[in-house]
Amino acid sequence: MTKRSSEPVSAALFRLNKLDYITIAYCLWVILYMLIGWSRAESPRSHLPAYVSIVTGIMLLAWLQGYSQIRWGAGSRISRILHFIRSVYPIGLFGYFFISLYVVNRIIFRSFLDPLFMEVDHLIFGYYPSLKWGLVLNQAWIQEIISFAYFCYYPMIAGLPVYFYFRDREAFDKLIFTLAFSFYVCYFLFALVPVVGGRYLPEAHALTIQNRGWLFGWIMAMIYRASEHWGGAFPSSHIIIALILSFSALAHLKRLGVILLLICVFLSIATVFLHYHWFIDMVAGVLIAPLLYWFAGFVYRKLPE
Repeated sequence: MTKRSSEPVSAALFRLNKLDYITIAYCLWVILYMLIGWSRAESPRSHLPAYVSIVTGIMLLAWLQGYSQIRWGAGSRISRILHFIRSVYPIGLFGYFFISLYVVNRIIFRSFLDPLFMEVDHLIFGYYPSLKWGLVLNQAWIQEIISFAYFCYYPMIAGLPVYFYFRDREAFDKLIFTLAFSFYVCYFLFALVPVVGGRYLPEAHALTIQNRGWLFGWIMAMIYRASEHWGGAFPSSHIIIALILSFSALAHLKRLGVILLLICVFLSIATVFLHYHWFIDMVAGVLIAPLLYWFAGFVYRKLPE
């Protein structure tokens, strides 16, 4: 086979998709940041191999899909399975990326910046809303409604992509890309700006693990009893992702989008009311979300197919 004829085969064997580009870029940034701040990072030896393995795995998946398409055809079962995996794999990485931020989130600032954020909240209100709101309105039915609003984040982030997958594959691909891009930007900010949120206050932290409502109050208390991660509060990624899901729904399902936006209003309040975030975390999330949604769409259009 001549060199000229082998080039198309080589290209087909290894072709990165849009998710690959942004995921590899994020991993390489973490690796570089970890190496630069090695002496200030926490247990970097435990996670550097994982990030290198993720990059390697992404490239291997790209090669395997290309090989399977050449060997068995794009319509073969193995090719379709690999295509599906490469369309959704960032979802399986979000949790690890978030948890592993403790390794690098105090390289620049050696301690959490919550005292500064607390002061800003206090300057605005004269008190700490992330502590006081949930204490003043402590009735079980109010706690339950607010807990339900916050809990809605989870069915939103699972439900809309599933719906798009079966009804509009193009919208699905763009949504997964937008979610991944937005999460990576949030993680980037979390690594540079270490903030715990309302749980930084011991009395607020104690409240997050108590069930002061009914069913949804109990669910949220269970989630935060199991959570050992500190940091990742500024900006509120819950608000950013919930709003991005709402914007995506508005573009295709206007009625659902309006409902999700209404939920986002209560979800945003819940981030402070339930003691998870400072007020300015919430404000930052609301302001950043539309910018991220637009910028993610811009990057999506610019990256090669």
